[in-house]
Amino acid sequence: MSIHHIVDAGYVVIEPIADPLEQPSWLPAASNDLLNYATPIIGPLCTLIVHRMGCYFAAGYDWHHFDLGELGQTFGISAVGANSPLVRSFDRIDRFGSGQLDAQRPKLRIRPMIPPLSRRLAERLPDYLQETCPYIVR
Repeated sequence: MSIHHIVDAGYVVIEPIADPLEQPSWLPAASNDLLNYATPIIGPLCTLIVHRMGCYFAAGYDWHHFDLGELGQTFGISAVGANSPLVRSFDRIDRFGSGQLDAQRPKLRIRPMIPPLSRRLAERLPDYLQETCPYIVR
């Protein structure tokens, strides 16, 4: 999916995904478990973005408009251009199912609850995390 429309807009609207299949046993984006189990799979920056937005959603916010430069500063990175770590992270969040990019608008929907990890994704976890992770499809 192209992310150039986000770069061209200079901002992104981030809101939660309302998933009708969501289960209480899913991994909360606002939890420390997300930091433990998602980082080896989607990387540290993507995990921090999903976690931070999960915390906002858990506090009652239902969307937020972010200037790309300011959002990049939040995480100590550059947000300029389609190859910036921030914009590439939006694409990665989409590819790994932790969120969904809007193809037409500068919008990223992030899951407040992450579905269980497939066995294939769980293989990316170090052994000690695989042994303790309650969020793997068994």
